[in-house]
Amino acid sequence: MARQGCPRYYLIRYADDWVILTTSPENALKIKELAKQFLERNGRLELSEEKTLITNVRTASLTFLGTETRVRPSRKGKGLVTYSRPSRKALSGAVQSLKSRQNGSSMPSTETKPLKRYCGTTQWPWELETTGA
Repeated sequence: MARQGCPRYYLIRYADDWVILTTSPENALKIKELAKQFLERNGRLELSEEKTLITNVRTASLTFLGTETRVRPSRKGKGLVTYSRPSRKALSGAVQSLKSRQNGSSMPSTETKPLKRYCGTTQWPWELETTGA
């Protein structure tokens, strides 16, 4: 795409899922249009408008393949730093899987406490419904 006057970008791809990182919303729109044309021309594929998102990763997290990634200014004041962790949805799925392996009995709170701390929560979404909060 660089030969077509496309701005600098980074491509992260796994099978048919992909993320393109660039420096501005204008560049993102330009790259999106070029990618759409490329897919239509070479693969006879359509870019799904429902699944295609343009997000500022400095203000919102990016979730890709069960991993949530955030970008923040460095504590040293120079540049940016990325932080990645399993997404809340992926962690909730893992906890539900563990619960189902225990024949329906709930996990003791001492076992889920580290996971809750890692997620930054004190209660799981399914616990909020039962406590009425």
